[in-house]
Amino acid sequence: MNAVPENVDIIIIGSGMAGLTVASIMAQEGKKVLLLEQHDVIGGNTHTFKEKGFDFETGLHYIGGRIGKKTSNLRKHFDCITKNGVEWEKMDDIYDLVVIRDGENREQYPMYSDVKILKKTLISSFVDEEKAIHEYFNMIKKVRIGITVLFLLKCIPYQRIQKIIHKLVQPFLSIFDETTEQVLSKLTKNKKRIGILTYLYGDYVEVPSRSSFGMQALSI
Repeated sequence: MNAVPENVDIIIIGSGMAGLTVASIMAQEGKKVLLLEQHDVIGGNTHTFKEKGFDFETGLHYIGGRIGKKTSNLRKHFDCITKNGVEWEKMDDIYDLVVIRDGENREQYPMYSDVKILKKTLISSFVDEEKAIHEYFNMIKKVRIGITVLFLLKCIPYQRIQKIIHKLVQPFLSIFDETTEQVLSKLTKNKKRIGILTYLYGDYVEVPSRSSFGMQALSI
């Protein structure tokens, strides 16, 4: 205990994203913060390490939400938390490549960082699925609207108003109760397209049959 400084206002255990966020905000408000971490590197799933000359990310490796635009809400949040201390590098136009192999046949589907281009590319690859693809991206928009309003509700002190607004956004949130597989199976029976859309389930560490569609939507 001799290493613990005196007159500490707040003690935070764990230096993952949540711990670092709270520590930064409290410190900016003039509080004396003690951040404890059992690992020799802070950052949780945001830290990187080198091995045999290669850089490895433990978890976080790309961020959506228009982080590259300083006017976006997500960017404003990060700039506030980090005091503009993080430099963001634009993702490659094609950041992933989905490869489907069936015997000697090999099909490639590029994943574009620009959602509009991604949508057009998927439609050109699956012309007969155009309606389903449009609906898929519309559902993603609904999820984002719902989750944004849900976070804003936490800032409203009056429970009555919270309940009223919650009822209004319930249609946007109910989709979180369905799995990714359930939602996509309603849109299409094309297993190949479902596989292409859900290839990134490793990002949120749950297979489509068990993951909430909300997590899938927030990953796009």
